[in-house]
Amino acid sequence: MTQLPRRRSYAYLLWLVGGFIGAHRFYLGSYLGGAAQLALLLYGMAGLPGSRFGLVLVLPWLLFDLYWIHRQLARQGAAGARKEDAAARRNVRRAAASDAKDFDLAALAEASRLQERFVAAAEADDWAGAVAIGEQVVASARRVFKGPHQNLAMSLCMLGQACHQLGALDKARACLEESLSIGRKIGMPAEDIDIARKALDLALADIEERKARGAASDGRAHC
Repeated sequence: MTQLPRRRSYAYLLWLVGGFIGAHRFYLGSYLGGAAQLALLLYGMAGLPGSRFGLVLVLPWLLFDLYWIHRQLARQGAAGARKEDAAARRNVRRAAASDAKDFDLAALAEASRLQERFVAAAEADDWAGAVAIGEQVVASARRVFKGPHQNLAMSLCMLGQACHQLGALDKARACLEESLSIGRKIGMPAEDIDIARKALDLALADIEERKARGAASDGRAHC
């Protein structure tokens, strides 16, 4: 059972009015000490030979207890602080474990491998391959995070830029608009928001240019 916090004023009040019966020691959890003080008091009042010696022992003991109360309360306060710190650490560990359970670690690892393949395809100017891999990355991010998340927003931004390079402008716009929407919703860093916004501006400019040529769409599906 967890001991309730003890109040300094109560401890000293019990020492003052009930020190001879060990009330302050019982209050602070020193049951043996309290019992010993009570026993000495009873022995001193018994009228037996040498019983007055019991009272002589109690008096200096009570004077010492003025300091003992201070030390005992300090120790209990330190122990309470350590318990609170340990509880806080346990809560952090539980939160971390809960976060780990929220996400499929195998799916996260697979998404990371797909992102590496995406980068390799983009560096090779294989934009058709990059779009195909980017679609897998986005699908994986949707499965793992199950809602708005920075990883999903950046995956959509990557796919949108690859679609733009491939000439799939409508699909690029849809992906980049969703990326920006998620980014604003979750408070994504400003530099990441700027990347998606600039990519969307380029895609919109190319869409306007396409319209000027008389083409209504690029004929590709949206994300």
